[in-house]
Amino acid sequence: MALNKKRKAELQKRWKNAKPPERFRKLPMGTYQASIVELKFDESKANKFLAKWTFQITSPSSHKGTKCSKINDLLYESAKKGQSSGLDYFKGDLETIGLSIPDLDDKGLKKLCKSIKGTMVELYIRDNQKNPQYQDVFINGSINAEEPDEDEEEIEEETDEEEEVDEDEEEVEEDEEVEEDDEEEDDEDEEEEEEPPKKKKPAPKKSKKTSKKSPKKEEAEVDEDDFDDEDDEEWED
Repeated sequence: MALNKKRKAELQKRWKNAKPPERFRKLPMGTYQASIVELKFDESKANKFLAKWTFQITSPSSHKGTKCSKINDLLYESAKKGQSSGLDYFKGDLETIGLSIPDLDDKGLKKLCKSIKGTMVELYIRDNQKNPQYQDVFINGSINAEEPDEDEEEIEEETDEEEEVDEDEEEVEEDEEVEEDDEEEDDEDEEEEEEPPKKKKPAPKKSKKTSKKSPKKEEAEVDEDDFDDEDDEEWED
């Protein structure tokens, strides 16, 4: 079938911006981590009231981004006595991830659909036994509600202990610094106590003049008259 120029140009322009829809594909049987993309309620042509879950795989990385779905038929009633109904299964799934609603009415369902988006869950996926082209999806629990591993707890405890040791060391260092400051202050006080206050020097006393001569000087002084008499006697002889 030939396309006219106008239609061809239009299709080529739209082709560049066209995005293929995200398709659901089968996953190998096993356990996965996923985020709840959507929960909505719908009535089918067969007069069934369905809760439709949409999940997006986050782990393992080899299947990251793949979507899978789960459907609860809320009006389903088992013909066998003692078996769970559709509502039982749906309520069990909510409790498994830590959610509940007081009443199954429009207000409660609307609030639930809004609050459940983004919740991280663990899924178990397997092929349906009767129809292998379909897969059964079971919710094991909420990832956020899981208890931490023992290794993680030990790491947290070691971190807390290290923080406590660091705090103790800081307190010891602060105490040592305070003690050193106290010792320096004590040394300064001791130095101040050892240095006596400077006294004013007393003014020098003026020596009193005495009229008495020293005895040595008196002995040294010789009377000149004695020498004169001796010389005269020698000459006279």
